Amino acid sequence: MLEDIGEDNDEPIILHNVNEKVLELVIEWCKHHKDDKEDDKEDEQEKRTIDIDEWDQKFMEVDQETLFDIILAANYLDIKHLLNIGCKTVANMIKEEEEQIKKENEWAEDR
Repeated sequence: MLEDIGEDNDEPIILHNVNEKVLELVIEWCKHHKDDKEDDKEDEQEKRTIDIDEWDQKFMEVDQETLFDIILAANYLDIKHLLNIGCKTVANMIKEEEEQIKKENEWAEDR
């Protein structure tokens, strides 16, 4: 985007898919992770199975709408690590819900 508008342009950059609240969260996340190093050689399968660190878990403790907006913003802004963490958070929520449903319906499994 910055390359498209040029360096000397003082015009605001409009992010159609990101609202102010979510952009503030994304900037907060980026500031926290600014010194992180991403290993390009890391296997894609390994990336999917790595646990979410404690700071990121707390960061993702938002309502579902905000969580999905963060994921959409990370995708739109091409912030892959944030996108991965958001998707892992959703996957973990689904797993927890699945476990709860199985626990509530254990009686049906015995038949």
